[in-house]
Amino acid sequence: MSYRLSKSSIETFVGDVFALWLTDDSGLDISQKNITFTAQGDALRLRDFKGDGRFSFNHGVLITVLKEGLSTVRVNAEEEVLTFTVNARPMRRATSEQAKNFYLGDMHTHTSMIHDHELYANRTVDLQEDYLAEIKKESLLDFGVISDHAETLNDKDFFRAFVATQKADPMRTLIFPGAESEIVYHRPNRFGIPLRKSGEILSLNCDGYILANDYESFINTFKDMPEPILIFAHPQVLGWGEPPAMWDFGFRDQSEEMKKLMCGIEVLDGDDSNLAYEYSYSVALDAGFRVSPYADGDVHEHWIKNRLPKRTVLMATEHTKEALLDAARQGRAYATESGKVKLSYSVNGQTAPADLALATEYKFHVELDTFDGDKEAMPVSMRVISDYGRTVYEADCKDQPILDFTVLSETARYFYLRFLDKNGNRTISCPVYTTRAGDDTASLAPLQPIDAKDFTAVETVSGKDASVAINGDPLDTFHADQKTASVLIDMKNEKSISAVGLVSPYVLRIKVGDHYETSEPIESIPCRIAIYTSADGVHFEKRTDACCRIFADEEIYRFAPTKARFVRFDILETVGSFSGNPDYLDAKAAIGNLTIFEE
Repeated sequence: MSYRLSKSSIETFVGDVFALWLTDDSGLDISQKNITFTAQGDALRLRDFKGDGRFSFNHGVLITVLKEGLSTVRVNAEEEVLTFTVNARPMRRATSEQAKNFYLGDMHTHTSMIHDHELYANRTVDLQEDYLAEIKKESLLDFGVISDHAETLNDKDFFRAFVATQKADPMRTLIFPGAESEIVYHRPNRFGIPLRKSGEILSLNCDGYILANDYESFINTFKDMPEPILIFAHPQVLGWGEPPAMWDFGFRDQSEEMKKLMCGIEVLDGDDSNLAYEYSYSVALDAGFRVSPYADGDVHEHWIKNRLPKRTVLMATEHTKEALLDAARQGRAYATESGKVKLSYSVNGQTAPADLALATEYKFHVELDTFDGDKEAMPVSMRVISDYGRTVYEADCKDQPILDFTVLSETARYFYLRFLDKNGNRTISCPVYTTRAGDDTASLAPLQPIDAKDFTAVETVSGKDASVAINGDPLDTFHADQKTASVLIDMKNEKSISAVGLVSPYVLRIKVGDHYETSEPIESIPCRIAIYTSADGVHFEKRTDACCRIFADEEIYRFAPTKARFVRFDILETVGSFSGNPDYLDAKAAIGNLTIFEE
């Protein structure tokens, strides 16, 4: 019997992950033969898949390149010995001064609609190969990722994705094998509503994947991988799962290890919670994550039929695996809902993404274009977003492919750009960072909710009774009669207060026939609010204004302690009106629950 290796040698870069496997001339399954792979020295890490499990095999390994230089893998197959050589150099890192090209792609696609582990494992079709054939036929993407769910995936199929992409005929689209790793645990909030303070994370250029019940296990899986690409998938999902729960990643409570690992976050996705995702971007940046925005389809089957226009754009020096990985690692990524907007910008002469020198004056230079020359897809308005998701600058950019403007700030930690075209399609840029430190949330004084059983509440625009907004039950939603609202709470007596908590309308997924509907319109969630207090109900002082960004849990808005009898909670904008989508501009506002706190 004569054995053959998939390759005899490779020239590559430190951080690369690829498969090496053995075949023979018999055409028989050799996966359980007595075959061993051994790396000479410590420059390579081999992951084998041996064992007694159902999905174990001996004929292939994943190789992660850890150091530069010439290394050898020795393969013992029965009586034969074969060798494989790796010549590795340092990964090429593009500088901000180098010219970049724009590459359109999708980091989040699945090979199947199957969500069941056994059904996926027992299928009779080659899903990875079918997926690659469709991608090649369509030839629209510059890059893509096979990212099947960890809950359905097995080691054999994970490895097969590497094999399939490496064996694929030359094609325009660079396909990365990967997975949608998962962290699954629930905890109730103070109202007893189950929250999934975790979620799904796209992983590529990694030799593993994980279905974890805690963050420590997730971190341990990926921390030793030299160039992992890890992206928060659909970071704020509303009402999916068992039990039906809100998902978010609890960014403010995440460890420094987690912050070092992550490089991206989906702000646009194929799911109908799509309107909620982009708010997590600024929450993550406030918490100290250095992430750039991604727009992906999350399509599970019939990729061509279900193709969505939204795209992630990577800005790289060339169309190679190495250059695209470098772009993702360095945050040179942005999201475009139409899949057509070409965007670059600089601040104080530094091309985004960048770490800016500390300043109080920030000079922006923005250049806009489209990939296919479609002027109808050009943005017509722009916002500059900074700390806490606040808009710090707005401009009409219709018929303006180049914009120059200045933003003044003594406190900003980051900026990013948000554009809308005339149809409400969003384009969201990568950030630039200042050197200012983040919040010291650990030193905040504890808060005590005030019992509201004797309070009254009215929505002053319509005169509608708003008692359900303060009854302590977030599932009992208050619906305003218009897209803005002003809820006046009378506490009956003067109290010393220092915060107001908001729970957004609680969105459930209800199955109707063969599809799901939401119990509350996502577009009704408050987006921008202001809080006022008064001693007499006539003269009011603004205590704070804010962008609402956390829809899964309670969001608390603090202000300096003050004595007041009346609190007014104004909804100035909803998720729908902020979205720019013409279908949602007049969405009526709603509230799950309001709580007044004292220190």
